[in-house]
Amino acid sequence: MKAVSTRTGHSIRKFPLKYKHILKKTGSVLLKDNIFFQTVVRLLKKRAIKLPNFKQAVNIAHNQLSSMSFLNFPTKLHRDAAETANEYFLNISDVDTVLIVNSCARGQAVAESDLDLAILVAPGTSDNEMKRLHEAWQSYSANAPAILNFRQSSPFAHIHLDIIDGKYIPGIIDAGEPIDYFEVEIGNQIHYSAPMGPAGSYFQELKQRWLPYYDDDLRLKRLFAVKNACNYDLDHIPFLINRELYFHAFYILTEAFRKYLQAIFMANKIYPIAYNKWIKEQIVKWLNKPGLYPKLLPILSVSNIESNEMSEKALMLRELLMTIADE
Repeated sequence: MKAVSTRTGHSIRKFPLKYKHILKKTGSVLLKDNIFFQTVVRLLKKRAIKLPNFKQAVNIAHNQLSSMSFLNFPTKLHRDAAETANEYFLNISDVDTVLIVNSCARGQAVAESDLDLAILVAPGTSDNEMKRLHEAWQSYSANAPAILNFRQSSPFAHIHLDIIDGKYIPGIIDAGEPIDYFEVEIGNQIHYSAPMGPAGSYFQELKQRWLPYYDDDLRLKRLFAVKNACNYDLDHIPFLINRELYFHAFYILTEAFRKYLQAIFMANKIYPIAYNKWIKEQIVKWLNKPGLYPKLLPILSVSNIESNEMSEKALMLRELLMTIADE
């Protein structure tokens, strides 16, 4: 079939001649956008929906990409790098949705912020294929101008890109073990993430499954376990201090603090974004507990580490833990 060319960015795309009249009406502006173009092509290729004609694909792609305009990147460098990643993954059949995660997704990033992305693959994608996708991206991004420009802009400018399969499996919460990040992963990758382009059917399925929160039976089991794990850590602190293992005791206190935060989020059925940053915003705004935040501040404020002060801090944290009901 004969084709007509349209220039998008630095590349030339071809459409069949039978769509030429549509290009005149809808392509003069929209189809110059490379991401928009690839979205239309992806809809046609993947046949995610029934498309009686090309014009409908254009209209659907326009609606799906409207949410992208609300992404508030802190700099043009962030946006250009994100668009480069989106263009790269958009036409890979194994990719369901390209997600912006963390501070850029929430509109809270600054010029020095990292750019964090999660590439959600379609169900059935093997671990080997996910590994190959990541390796291919690493090779491509090493020479991509927008990626290089971003990385060279600051010694703190990093791009974190994970290939994810959407399989969220709760870890075992046990006494003396590190914290489990089951809720944090769902929060950042599903609840608070922002699709760069069209949200795939698998991403929409995951949102229906995990939002607004996971099932109550699992939540109560995990809440009970994390409270026990927190109490165990708090019980351990005096023994460490008696052995003059002060820095170890402080580490255990921070672990207990994170488990307390995990427990209070579970109790309130709200997904967290982290247990080591954005604490004030999460406690005051998300949990709507402005009175709690001042009580947390002194717990990790230790004036003399070689003293019994951390035992006192452990008692303070235990009192707060006891107010969390298993309900």
